[in-house]
Amino acid sequence: MKQVIVFTGAIWLLLNVIIGYSNYDKFNLWLTSGTIVWTVLALCFTYGGGIKDGFKIALTMLFMLLGIAEFVLAIFAPTGLGNNPMLVSLIVLFAIQIILLFVINTVSRKIR
Repeated sequence: MKQVIVFTGAIWLLLNVIIGYSNYDKFNLWLTSGTIVWTVLALCFTYGGGIKDGFKIALTMLFMLLGIAEFVLAIFAPTGLGNNPMLVSLIVLFAIQIILLFVINTVSRKIR
C-alpha cells in the first residue's frame, strides 16, 4: 500500500510543479509541494507503523481531506512569512496531524 501512496504522491507532486511553475508564485509552489509531501509522509506513517486497521481507514480519509484543505490554503496563501494567517492555519493543521499520529499510534499499541 505504501508503494501506491508514494507513486500517487509523486505523480501529484510532478503535476503540481508542472502546472504551478507557470500559474502561481514560487512561495505558493513551495507550500503546495510541501503539503503534498507531508500528506504522503503522513499516509506512509499510517501504513508503516503498528496501527490497527480501523485507525488506518479513518486516518487515510482524514489525512486525504486535510491534505486537500492544506493544498487549497497553500494556493491562496499570501506571499511571505510575515502576517500570513493561512500559513498559521497550515502549521496548525500539520500539528493536528502529528498529534493524531502520535496518539493513535500509542492507543493502537495498547489495544490487543
